[in-house]
Amino acid sequence: MEGAITDYRVGPVGVSNQAASSNRLTITVSVKFSNSKDPSKDFESSFSRFVDFPSSQNLSSIEQELVSQVNQQLIQDIFNKALINW
Repeated sequence: MEGAITDYRVGPVGVSNQAASSNRLTITVSVKFSNSKDPSKDFESSFSRFVDFPSSQNLSSIEQELVSQVNQQLIQDIFNKALINW
């Protein structure tokens, strides 16, 4: 399995009174999976997940926790795609 982070961004999601009420951290990874036993199961795909957080929170103070949450979701998606036929 090979992979790379292809997108890492933060942007506003919810708006109230002309200001962002929440922000979204989105991470996208590109994955190349090679199955040495059955090459028909090989794939190249992009996976993207996000987590929302209040705009009142400073990203740098919660970034590690948010990245961990998104990573867990991405890992689950990639694992499911790689092993769906097992």
